[in-house]
Amino acid sequence: MDQFKKIISYIIYPILALSLCLNFYLLYTNVADKAVVKVEGQTILTESELSDYLSDSYKLTVVNQRVTDYLLTLEAGNRSISEPTNEQLQEMTLNFPTFTSYSTDIEKHRDTLTEAYYVYEIFKLNGVDTSTLHTFLEEWYGNSDTKLYEVFSYETHDHSHAVEIENLLRDGNSISEVEEQLGIEFFTSYTASMDNLISGGEDVDGATISHDMSSHDIDEDDTAIHDMDTAEQVTTYATGDVFHIMDSEDMQIIQIGDILSMDNSLEHFENLYFAQKYTAIKTAIVNDCKSRYVVSYY
Repeated sequence: MDQFKKIISYIIYPILALSLCLNFYLLYTNVADKAVVKVEGQTILTESELSDYLSDSYKLTVVNQRVTDYLLTLEAGNRSISEPTNEQLQEMTLNFPTFTSYSTDIEKHRDTLTEAYYVYEIFKLNGVDTSTLHTFLEEWYGNSDTKLYEVFSYETHDHSHAVEIENLLRDGNSISEVEEQLGIEFFTSYTASMDNLISGGEDVDGATISHDMSSHDIDEDDTAIHDMDTAEQVTTYATGDVFHIMDSEDMQIIQIGDILSMDNSLEHFENLYFAQKYTAIKTAIVNDCKSRYVVSYY
C-alpha cells in the first residue's frame, strides 16, 4: 500500500506542478495581451505588442543617436575641430533660435549643444555656394536677393524708460551714445523679415518679439527696402527706423542698424541658412560620414 502511494505521488505531483505552471503562463499571457485599442470590437493592438514596439523603437533611437554622436566627434577630430568651450556653446544659444532655451543651463544640454557645434563647424568648413543660398532665399522668403536687417534691441518693463530710449534714438543719438548715457546694452541680431520679427517671429540670432502695438518712422532713401507679406501689402523699412513694441509684460525698443546684402555679408546669410536647415545639414553630414567610416550593426 505504501509502495502504491509512492507511485501515485510520483505521478500526481509533477502533474500538479505542470498544471500550476501552465495556469501561471496562461494568466500572464492573458494579462500581457490585454487589448490597448479595439475597432468594431476587434483588438488591433495588445499591451505585449505595444511593449515590444516601444522597446524596439527606443533601442533604435539610442543606437542611431550614439552612432551620430560618435561619427560627428570622429569627423570633428579629423578636421582639427577642438571640443567646444562653455563660451562657444553659449554663443550657439545666442546665434541660433533652436538652442536659445538651453542658454540658462549649458551643462545640462552640453551633449546637444556640442553636437550642434560640431555640425556648425563642419558646415563652415564644407562651405555652401551662393547659388544654393539664392535658391534657399527664394524658397523661404520669395526673393532670391532677400536682404538682412541688422537690428539693435533693448527690452524693459519700465514704460517711461522705454519712451526715454525711443526719444533719444528718434532725436538722432547713436546706439553707442544711448548705451553710454543710460548705462544700458542693446542686443544685436539679424533678420530677413522685419514684418516677421515685429509680429513675433524669430530672427537669425534667436531674439523673439511679440507685440500688441508698434510704431516707427520711415524715411525714403537709398537704404530703404521692402518687406512683402502679400502682393497687396508692401511695408518699407530703412536704416535708422525706430520701433516701440509692447506686449502684456515687456516693452522693446528696436532700431534698424544696417541693411545687408549677400555680396558684403555672406557669413550672416550662411548662418540664416544653417538656422533654417539645421536638421537637413546634420543628416547630410552624418550620412557622408557613414559612407566613409565603417559602421557595423550586430
